[in-house]
Amino acid sequence: MFAGRVWLATAGLLLATCAGAQQAPAPLDAARAALRRGACDSAIVVLEQVVAANPQDAEAHFVLGSAYAAKAQANGAAGAVRYGRNVQEHYEQAVALVPGYLEARDALMQFYGLAPAGAGGSLDKALEQAKAIEGLYPVVGHRARAFIYERQKKFELAKREYLAAVREYPHSSRAHNDLGQYLLNVEKSPARAFEEFAVAARETPPYMPAFYNLGRTVALTGTNLSLGEAALEAYLVYPPSAIEPTHATAHYYLGMILEKEGKRRAALGHYEAAYRLTPKPDATAAH
Repeated sequence: MFAGRVWLATAGLLLATCAGAQQAPAPLDAARAALRRGACDSAIVVLEQVVAANPQDAEAHFVLGSAYAAKAQANGAAGAVRYGRNVQEHYEQAVALVPGYLEARDALMQFYGLAPAGAGGSLDKALEQAKAIEGLYPVVGHRARAFIYERQKKFELAKREYLAAVREYPHSSRAHNDLGQYLLNVEKSPARAFEEFAVAARETPPYMPAFYNLGRTVALTGTNLSLGEAALEAYLVYPPSAIEPTHATAHYYLGMILEKEGKRRAALGHYEAAYRLTPKPDATAAH
């Protein structure tokens, strides 16, 4: 247990040092920061200006698509219809501009696989993206293929892909993290998931989504509380990408852990932070 806290604390220190060295943010960085604060509208205003001035900027298109995706999620089913085409447009543009842009392809695949057909969803198009990812990044390709199988409810085939990734790339944090998510979310096996997240989190450089998933698992099970607390504290130092778990959900799960530890005032602070950082539905959608 002590060793676990040491490597978590070391990762947090490294991330804090890097974060402290950052200079004033450029418009794209400012938009990312706004997204992390749950300020989707502010991010979209900035990003629309960036894209208008630099239409060939694939990263700006990707982050703008992610901002619209956050808006869609905040507004539920109506949001998927209202903002789905915006998400699709900018993810597709990012991939068209930089075909090897993994995050954009991954996000586009998930959009196609999860969105309603009326909002641009298509499992056939999702499969096309999964095949492209397989050709570019084999370790991530296993997860992409597993995503398709899960959408088809072919869970045994999905599990084979996750296991193949770990077997072929035993030192890949992503492979272990992906297997852990399958074990936790599909097989409902938190103990085995915890083991995979712990392996992923020990790799160098730190793969921070594994820290988040380690903390989330602890929050849901109530075991290894101090280790889960340290993992989520480390994650909150890290600026997640537009498609990684948000600080809002990290605060929420950290609040759960602190509540289980009897630290109610500290827990309340994290619950309040989670609410503050969660994107809110449009005013018209709230009525």
